Amino acid sequence: MKGKKLRKFAKSVIDDSKYKKEIKSYFENLKHSQIGLKNKIKVKSVSKLGVGSVNANFLVVANGMKFVFRLNMELNMPKKSKREFEALKIVEKTGIAPKVRLLDDSKKKFDSDLLVLDYIEGKTSDKIKGYLGDKMIKNIARLCAKLHSIKITGRLKKLEKSEVYGGYSDSLKWLKSHYIDYINKKIKNEELLRIIYESYKKLLSETPKTEYEVDKVLTQGDFCEQNVIINKIT
Repeated sequence: MKGKKLRKFAKSVIDDSKYKKEIKSYFENLKHSQIGLKNKIKVKSVSKLGVGSVNANFLVVANGMKFVFRLNMELNMPKKSKREFEALKIVEKTGIAPKVRLLDDSKKKFDSDLLVLDYIEGKTSDKIKGYLGDKMIKNIARLCAKLHSIKITGRLKKLEKSEVYGGYSDSLKWLKSHYIDYINKKIKNEELLRIIYESYKKLLSETPKTEYEVDKVLTQGDFCEQNVIINKIT
């Protein structure tokens, strides 16, 4: 499957079963040990999970297990899946992400690199009753706190570092350029804008002038509602 056909394959709403056959054939030609199975792979079903801005995800049920087949649609980023694979392997023991089974960047069957991961049962946060209610916001805050409290030691030090700031002032400049300037353009409520601006001014006035060593923590690079899976209501 070459060139522009890949994006069409992943993004279009396909009425026939062609795409299912492509993925089914791919799985059944893998060695069972490649994805942690004990017997010859037999695919029961293939269905679409969703298409994001950079990935197309499919749910594959095989040998009584569920897997995510993730196809990289960013053809100008040929190493994206490899970086994701390595990062997931590094954080595997922390229990904060799905187990990644396979990286295939050979492009023998698809004109893109791809991953096979374990499927996590659940729904995205925007599909859950109580969406953005107090209870959900508190649970997400606890999730972030847990993520940020994981010590960056051992193999975790090998994770690619990004978005590291030099101090309080740099962080506030980033906050203004990425959020406040955008909000000013989009929101018309003058009272709300005044509150936001005064809050920012207060932060600015109370900013320590001394430099400090930035704490490095784990975080989700694309923290949006579709990327938060709720698999247990508490």
